[in-house]
Amino acid sequence: MSHLLGVRTRDDENKTVGVATQEQPPAAADVPAETERSEMPLLVVVAALGMTSVVPLLAWVYDLSDFNTMIRWVALPGACALVMLGWLSRSGKRWLEVHSTLRLGVVAGVIGTLGYDLFRVPFIIVTRFGLLRPIESYGVLALDAGESSSLTAFAGWTYHFSNGIGFAISYMAFFRGRHWAWGLVWAMVLESGSVFTPFAQDYDLWSNPTAIVIAYGAHVPFGLALGIIGQNSARWETYLDEAGRYVVPCVLAIGLATLALWLRPGSQSSTWQQGRSIDSGPSAIISDAVFSPFWLRTDECVRLHNSDSIPYTFPTAVGSPVLGPGGTSSICFSTGGVLRVNPTGDPDDGGFVILDQYAAGGQP
Repeated sequence: MSHLLGVRTRDDENKTVGVATQEQPPAAADVPAETERSEMPLLVVVAALGMTSVVPLLAWVYDLSDFNTMIRWVALPGACALVMLGWLSRSGKRWLEVHSTLRLGVVAGVIGTLGYDLFRVPFIIVTRFGLLRPIESYGVLALDAGESSSLTAFAGWTYHFSNGIGFAISYMAFFRGRHWAWGLVWAMVLESGSVFTPFAQDYDLWSNPTAIVIAYGAHVPFGLALGIIGQNSARWETYLDEAGRYVVPCVLAIGLATLALWLRPGSQSSTWQQGRSIDSGPSAIISDAVFSPFWLRTDECVRLHNSDSIPYTFPTAVGSPVLGPGGTSSICFSTGGVLRVNPTGDPDDGGFVILDQYAAGGQP
């Protein structure tokens, strides 16, 4: 009779609940506290793996190892381990917290890193500071190259985004579901790790305090992305579920494809080829006062050819040498780190030299 009257009985409710339970597995945010605690050791491992991407840079600035070795033996294995954990937890039947941490970390890391970079673009236009240029140096170091190229640029930007994703994964492992302000705290800690470590000395950050302020400001959108997505993790999990099972791999694939279309790794200009052919070691041609290749890496000297009609002086080099029109000479340096070599003083001229003790394959 109750069915005829349209009244739901307790049996009907139990059946409905049972069907819903079978069709909709619990979201990671709804996992019992016991499950979360049981996964805590694995979450610690995930957080540590997320930080492996920055190990090559830290090892290099602290003179512990060359960048390329740490890429091959730490960063790449760490990334592979995270991919494996993501694959093993993909079914949603085990390691729900780990699966949620990885998915949200990748999405928040990509969004946050985009915000971090886009924030700096107006300042680059107005101030003409090379705020994005250090990214290219990561590719030169990662590939153990003597000069920059479209391939090292692709490697540098890939490494840059892998850092952002790794930092986001580490954040999500412990702060998912907490107040969004923790994302800002984490972002400020990360930037302070650049400013108050040997990184600042190697990249000469303190010579431009304004750039440091801009860098802290750029970490605000990065921190907000992590904080907001982390605080609203259940909602974002729903978004990802609705977008499809393979949405996270698709995000990564689209990101890599976009970088490849933009940077075209493997293609080089004729000026770059001329500069590279000057010497078997790191070399560049100076054309319209700009180095090509723009980045050189050496343990002491580089070979430069001046194709312009005016002489250039290099005050940051040993002896402040002068390179006349049409001349070719070895320019040597004694100060370590990343050197801005600019013969004119114009922000867009010259190039960079990475004075790296590992450039010749040796040890410190």
